[in-house]
Amino acid sequence: MSSPAVTVGPDDSLETAGRLMQKHDIGSVVVTEDGAVQGLIERSDLLDCTLDDIALSDTPVAEVSAPEPPTVTAGTPLREALTVVTSVDERQVPVTDESEVVGVLSTTDVATYLPQLLHRIPTAEEGDALVVPGHNETSYERADWDFEDGGDRPSAVKQGETFQFEKQMADEDVTAFAEASGDTNRLHLEDGFAAETRFGHRIVHGLLVAGTISAAVARLPGTAVYLSQSLSFLEPVAVGESVTAEITASEQLGDDRWRLTTVVRSEDDEVVIDGEATVLLWD
Repeated sequence: MSSPAVTVGPDDSLETAGRLMQKHDIGSVVVTEDGAVQGLIERSDLLDCTLDDIALSDTPVAEVSAPEPPTVTAGTPLREALTVVTSVDERQVPVTDESEVVGVLSTTDVATYLPQLLHRIPTAEEGDALVVPGHNETSYERADWDFEDGGDRPSAVKQGETFQFEKQMADEDVTAFAEASGDTNRLHLEDGFAAETRFGHRIVHGLLVAGTISAAVARLPGTAVYLSQSLSFLEPVAVGESVTAEITASEQLGDDRWRLTTVVRSEDDEVVIDGEATVLLWD
């Protein structure tokens, strides 16, 4: 959502609403009275009024805003909120938290998360669960990710079993990781700078590549939690290249602990990361 919400009272003028939109560079303001949502005014409403020769300075927002627009709460699941947003002409709905207006949710806000919504595997509560052979249940999946566990969806890990997770190290992933981690090394982000280095091109953050190991662990049967992970970075990975993480259940240590051998391979089947992990794994 866009937050905080900018509000006006029902008796405030359309001109006041417009000046607030201009000041905060937003597309709408929420109409409230005694803290309760009464309506929503958008820039398009002001444009319509101007074209109809309605004086913005003399017209209260209550005469233009739709009464009691639908709202969602801050805790509403995104998929459910998307249904509400797309059901109204404004494509924007106020967001409340304990009856207080805290933001506005628009289709633009939701668009960032569409890949997760479109590729998520439904749970039983959401209807018929989509069972994909070779995939153990996670929060969501994407069509361009590939996980292999032999296709039999084992109920428990057995010693010697191997699991693989494949993913492309896309440019947007590198940019997002740099922003999230703070590692804005020019070698990862600037083509011109990277071209003059020993690599000749941008390379992916090593820990981002290693994250595919964690992705494979997350898809093991049961619930997995890392206890330790050793890593040796052997070769760089170019931005845009696909890698495959392979984990093997090498030893059961007792107390729900497993030792895993972990490697990541490039598209040319070259080992780029080698290591070993210890995880907690329970049903």
